[in-house]
Amino acid sequence: MRFSVLVATAVMLLVGCQRDGETSPAPPDVWKPIFYTSIDRLTDHLNLPKLRNAQMTHDDIELRVWIGFGLARLQGVRILRKGDNWSAYYLRENSDGLSGTISKRSPASDWNDFWNTLIKSGLLTLPDQSELESVVVVLDGVSYVVELIIDDRYRTYMYSDPDSQRGSEAKQMLEIIGTIKTELLGGNKPLASHRQS
Repeated sequence: MRFSVLVATAVMLLVGCQRDGETSPAPPDVWKPIFYTSIDRLTDHLNLPKLRNAQMTHDDIELRVWIGFGLARLQGVRILRKGDNWSAYYLRENSDGLSGTISKRSPASDWNDFWNTLIKSGLLTLPDQSELESVVVVLDGVSYVVELIIDDRYRTYMYSDPDSQRGSEAKQMLEIIGTIKTELLGGNKPLASHRQS
């Protein structure tokens, strides 16, 4: 299964090859069925609803940031605000690919500072990578998918290996990941490792 996801991702990114190892990004929504397959498998294992189908009240927020795909085991963070109450969970696919684990987390700072830092990094405004002019192709890199419901609206976007990309948007994606890693994982877990056992 991982190999087929990697091959499908590579084909998607190689469409429209240009000089200097860059491609025109894949058309919008091409990546979703590929990546949602992995996301849905893990959320099913963890008995979580698919966020794109979730019903929430107007003031509630849910954020899911998914990391991995391809060669890396899928992992992610789920952040919720219901009323004035925040909670966060670290989600991880087990090595068998048939199960997962979930553990509750709290930010190192307070919730408002954490959330405001994510917003300042561009969490709510980053475009999907498909909207950028060009993408550097990396076949064994790590991809990031952001899913968000805020103000009753679902939004998602994806970045493939932002470490290798040239634009400011990729740097913003790395800032978001860095903030999540520092705040929720103590900065010591390999949240964006290329290969995990």
